[in-house]
Amino acid sequence: MVNDMKNKIMGKRERLNQRGIALIWVYLLSAFLTTMIYSFYSLSIWQVKTDVVDSSAEIQAFYLAESAVDDIYKDINDLIAAGSEPEDPINISGDFGADKTYTASYDPETGIVNAIGTASVGNGSIIKKLFTKIIIGTPYDIPPGVQAGVTAASAVELTGLLVIDGRNHSPDGEVIEDGISGIAYYQDAAEPIYDDYVSIGGPSNSPNEPGGEEPVDPTSILAINSNGYLLSPEAVFGLTEGDFNTYKNSMPPSSTVNGIYYYEAPQGSGGSVSFSLGDTENPGSGVIVIDNVNNPSMSVGISGSFNGILIVRNGNFNLEAGTVVAGALVNVSASNSTVSISGPAFDPDGKNDSAKILYCVQCVEGSSLPEGLNNSTVAGVGSWVNFRSTSNPLVSPPIIAPPAGNGGGGGKATPVQVP
Repeated sequence: MVNDMKNKIMGKRERLNQRGIALIWVYLLSAFLTTMIYSFYSLSIWQVKTDVVDSSAEIQAFYLAESAVDDIYKDINDLIAAGSEPEDPINISGDFGADKTYTASYDPETGIVNAIGTASVGNGSIIKKLFTKIIIGTPYDIPPGVQAGVTAASAVELTGLLVIDGRNHSPDGEVIEDGISGIAYYQDAAEPIYDDYVSIGGPSNSPNEPGGEEPVDPTSILAINSNGYLLSPEAVFGLTEGDFNTYKNSMPPSSTVNGIYYYEAPQGSGGSVSFSLGDTENPGSGVIVIDNVNNPSMSVGISGSFNGILIVRNGNFNLEAGTVVAGALVNVSASNSTVSISGPAFDPDGKNDSAKILYCVQCVEGSSLPEGLNNSTVAGVGSWVNFRSTSNPLVSPPIIAPPAGNGGGGGKATPVQVP
């Protein structure tokens, strides 16, 4: 019996010891988990702070590199304005203080600018590299404000036997190939309104039949999200308002226009004025501006044939039967204005011929402006590639070499981000 009692006591002690050991392990595990959670929390807070600092420095480095490109761009255009083009390499550097610097070099043989912006962060620095292609030539062939057969900065009401075709035509009015939309309108203004007798076509669609028997294909009408090139007649060509001041007249042209003619209506209310664009055998060409900003209720009668760009602002524009504008029409009225463009009234006997606005690349490109406007040589950005490098060990390992064949010409390339 004594032995039984001893065994029971020993067993109880053993169980108590096991419970004590388990409790100690629980305490140790809890302390370990608490320490780990606190460490992860502290690390996360530190990482967030580091990321914010790194992100700010990276943005600074990028804009420093952009500043270097801008300085090279300015130096090249200063040379061009002085009557020459860069033949030797151009090297520049800049220091904005607080360890924020940039350098850039331009190679005239390749047209490539290698720009580097550096911003300090912590004990290191973040470097952004831009490889930019500079193109030297005329700014454009198609003025940036011409985006369709009819480009509208404000709401337009289209009525009557009027054909608007965005397919590319010859100056004689023959379809050559697919083109662009018949109508492009600024999306913050009201959509174009047209009746059943208006025919609209493009980019590849022929205009619908008048009379409502065939609907307008919606792809022939394009909404654009910016009106920056539609704020004034000059803006259509990327120029500054006032650049056309020397061409302004208070009377319509007395003969066929071949060049630039800017009609600015005198101050008034209502009334009418007539424009003859030229005849079929001898069409006018170039750029005609009809600006009714001083008399927005004036009615303008338009007749004849014209190869070029017709720019209108405010008012009512009535195209007579047989009128042909081969090129483009651009409305630069304010976005809260409504401009009326009408063709001949529908004649059930079919005696009235339609008025036509036919997009013509050759006619638009041929409507060049005098030297000093759109024909002057300038330097522009063709394409660029963006690289990120850093000497800060907290961010990422450095990336130095660009891929082979970077640069290129033409339009602006999609930036290539290297993490």
